[in-house]
Amino acid sequence: MLILIWVRLRHIKSFVALCLKMIRIASRWQDRMNTLKKINEVKEIESGLEHSCESLMIFQPFKKLPDVILSALRDMADFRRYNEGETIFSMGQYDGAEIYIPVAGEISLMFTDPNSGSVYMEAVEPGDAFGLDILLSGQVDDGRDYITLTANSSADMWIIDGLEFEKLLANRPSLAKAILPYLAQQLVKTRFRTFEIDSAPEQKIFALLL
Repeated sequence: MLILIWVRLRHIKSFVALCLKMIRIASRWQDRMNTLKKINEVKEIESGLEHSCESLMIFQPFKKLPDVILSALRDMADFRRYNEGETIFSMGQYDGAEIYIPVAGEISLMFTDPNSGSVYMEAVEPGDAFGLDILLSGQVDDGRDYITLTANSSADMWIIDGLEFEKLLANRPSLAKAILPYLAQQLVKTRFRTFEIDSAPEQKIFALLL
């Protein structure tokens, strides 16, 4: 009788151990499936963002444009993702032929004064359009070799081909009309930038201290 009980207990113990093993396997499998699901969800979000005209509308002048113009802008633009600390372009690399529109993340612009050696730094916020004024002014040689653009965090950005943008601008008066107020605002900011720097000397960093 005792032997029979002992045999049954061994069978029960083996069965319990088997059940626990199966539970652990099932748990690991579920964790793996959840991880794959999250990865796929992220990819779907990224893919949707990358191919979405709506994300271009983070730039204020694009918000009320007709769908046909937004689609044209999307076709001439590349969506890129930068890692934290990654240099988007360094001094001497910017040719003035592209417009950079951050969608998410922190971007910093650094201009090194070739005469004084001092450095001016400012943030390029999501929704800004770096390079638009340079492109439209045609003065790409004025200071472009002294600009550096860096991602301070993981950042998403649209990069629009400047030549194609100018062609679209020439053929779509509504696009020009939408951009004009933005350029006027940038002109006002530029006019008072000297006073801002003088009142906020922490924005000015001398090259010797870098």
